Amino acid sequence: MYNYQNDLKMTGENGAKFGAGWTPLEWGGASYDFITKRNSVTFTLPSDWSGASYSLTGAVTSSGYGAEAGAHRSIGRVNGESPNLAAVSRSYDYSVLPKIVIPVHQKPKSDIYATTGDWIYKNTQNPIVSSTGGEWAVIGLARAGYAVSDGYYASYASNVISTLIKNNGVLHAKKYTEYSRAVLALTAIGYDVTNVGGYNLLDRLADFDAVCWQGVNGPIWALLALDSHGYEIPVAPSFKTRTTREKLVSAILEKELTSGGWTLAGNAADVDMTAMAIQALAPYYPTNGAVKAAVDRALNKLSQLQNENGGFGIIDGASAESSAQVIVALTALGIDPDADSRFIKNGSTVVASLNSFYVDGGGFSHGANGSRDGIATEQGYYALAAYNRFKAGKSSLFNMSDVKIADAVQIVNSLINSIGSVTIDSGNTIKAARTAYDALADSQKSMINNLQALIDAENTYKALIAKVDNVSALISKLNDVKYSAQFKALMDEARSAYNALNEAEQKHVAGYPLLTAAERKYTQLENAQRVIELIDAIGTVTKNSADKIDAARSAYDALSNAEKTLVTNYSVLTAAERKLTALVAGGSTKVIGNGNTKLSLNGITYMVDAEAATLMKQIDTLTKAKKLNMKLLATAYTAYMDMSDKLKAQVFNYDDLEALTNKAGEENHTDAATGIQIEDAPWYVKINVKKSVDKSVSDIIKNSIGSNEMLMLWDINLINMLEGAEYYPDASITLSAPADDLSRFSQVRIAHYDGSKNEYLDCTVADGRITWQTQSFSTFAVIASEAATLNELENSDKPSVMAATSPEAQAESPMWVIVLIFALTAAGIAAMAVVIILKRKAKR
Repeated sequence: MYNYQNDLKMTGENGAKFGAGWTPLEWGGASYDFITKRNSVTFTLPSDWSGASYSLTGAVTSSGYGAEAGAHRSIGRVNGESPNLAAVSRSYDYSVLPKIVIPVHQKPKSDIYATTGDWIYKNTQNPIVSSTGGEWAVIGLARAGYAVSDGYYASYASNVISTLIKNNGVLHAKKYTEYSRAVLALTAIGYDVTNVGGYNLLDRLADFDAVCWQGVNGPIWALLALDSHGYEIPVAPSFKTRTTREKLVSAILEKELTSGGWTLAGNAADVDMTAMAIQALAPYYPTNGAVKAAVDRALNKLSQLQNENGGFGIIDGASAESSAQVIVALTALGIDPDADSRFIKNGSTVVASLNSFYVDGGGFSHGANGSRDGIATEQGYYALAAYNRFKAGKSSLFNMSDVKIADAVQIVNSLINSIGSVTIDSGNTIKAARTAYDALADSQKSMINNLQALIDAENTYKALIAKVDNVSALISKLNDVKYSAQFKALMDEARSAYNALNEAEQKHVAGYPLLTAAERKYTQLENAQRVIELIDAIGTVTKNSADKIDAARSAYDALSNAEKTLVTNYSVLTAAERKLTALVAGGSTKVIGNGNTKLSLNGITYMVDAEAATLMKQIDTLTKAKKLNMKLLATAYTAYMDMSDKLKAQVFNYDDLEALTNKAGEENHTDAATGIQIEDAPWYVKINVKKSVDKSVSDIIKNSIGSNEMLMLWDINLINMLEGAEYYPDASITLSAPADDLSRFSQVRIAHYDGSKNEYLDCTVADGRITWQTQSFSTFAVIASEAATLNELENSDKPSVMAATSPEAQAESPMWVIVLIFALTAAGIAAMAVVIILKRKAKR
């Protein structure tokens, strides 16, 4: 580029200043004199840069005589200035130079396509019903013609069937895009969607009002699913409005913005939603005038929304997913996204923009220079599949008329063959095959050539389950931990049986946290018993008892707080220490203290003030009681805390009171029925857990988590035992709950709603427990997903507010991901769904 008067200053995206120097005079070279000299600026891309383009920004000042400066520069001015502004005998400062985008050599498209397919296949070996690690991966691989193993697609079908069986035919109670997504994936692999384990997935899409409940993305994806193979729409029940293609098209057109394009919320066109609407309307473009006009306006809008580097993305910058959706939309209309001039900016195309997000080894990042992202990778791959199908003259991504749907017999044979070697994890596959077989007509059953393989698999699986169930039964006997040879033998038997299982089988053992808890408790009892025996060995206290007392004290002090509460004769130790002090000081008749009230306890005489004497007697009574009296302990503790420092110093058996409060804290901080515990709370705070939660609350949570699993659900609050009222902590408190093996889940999260705002909490899973921190308490549910990220959650009461984490949910909120949480004031419950999702911006 020309550098008129040496005054062109360029700054790269990483802040680098290009040229021999930064100030104009340091750049070297002669000034441009309009006749013989041409000054140029050269630069080198940073060594760590990757992407499809590199942008330069900067500022320019111009000065000269008699010529039109703009005619000598290859870069136009900005801010409305004319590029042919005459340069007179004074300088002009145009402040900001327009961004210059320089195309950068990329990895060949074929390599990006191939390696991304490899990565998805390798890392999605068991595709499930999910927007990540599920349908989009299956659609991408199937439409790309990727060579998968014989049982790969059958395993996905098995997972769909298993999900339907588990939920009585329901993929989601409200969000019908779940059915549309499954229809598309099953169609792509040639599976009959009208008989999926006995369920016709098209039945749900026949309910027009339910389809449209979520907003415009509902009819968009229903239309894509129904048109994917020219499916006939089932007849809806008489009390429902039957879906028709005409109604779906009209529902989409009605949501078009006046300025062109589509969105779910607000007045600004959203790239992703606009592209998806085009995908759905594409088959009607040639014959429907209203559709053609709306799509043409949408194409113009997309062209306007395209960034300087060929990408798309408004809220948080360009994203791979937005480019992917545009590629699918354009190819559905027969438009080349790598050649159409409307979608080329500064020499960069939509395809080049998508490829700029490529991550070495396969896959795509969400944003520039990011790490590999599951959703971006799957969407990017199926977009490249759409593009390659377009270039090869094949049908579009979602036009699956080229797919041959297998008959029921073929499907059952395939499902049985997919079982393979039976393991403890084969249950869903076996059950899916059995369900599909049982749904056949008798004439079809006779055509199944591998039925015996199914029967053998069922028998093998039953034996594996019996082995696991035996371990679970042994563990279930470990509820009441006792320090005895009999209990230890039972515990050791359970541990040996568990260790004899392989890793996969161990994950199916119910109650494993009970075993680890029993082992921890037994170790604590064992350590406490050693101290109990040392204290018992003290016997009658004499001046020669010092070594025994010191040994017992040292052993006691080495215990953990939990172990100390198990030392049942600790008061004997403290009394022995006081007795020894009296003996050393002057004999058994020596009086301790100089108060006005005489008190004899455990062979020691004290002179203390009356109030201290009263409290010491209360503490002695509590110590000698067989069962801890929480009410009397609270009274004694409150009396001590209300004392002056002088009086507190006269309570010579305070150590006994402290031991009692520690023991009470252990009891109060653990819910015996559920094993849920709190930490970092005062001893007098008692955890209160209700395992039975109001059904209306439970239903709302279940309807809000999509295909994620709800593993645990409780209502938890804290009680201040001193005041008999609910306790509200001033700082976060640690909560932990027993959790069976959760390693099969990629994501386990907790979220909290306090009635006014969402609070997302991290959690950890270790040693059979799930742990998190919170400062407020109400209803908690633990949500998990086998996919790379938790699926989007929705607001059941406000269908316009949705999480946008997958194509069918794109642009449903122009904000950060929104999670459904709720408050049921009528039930007197501040309810919260304990769910966390990884933060993903709306354009995902």
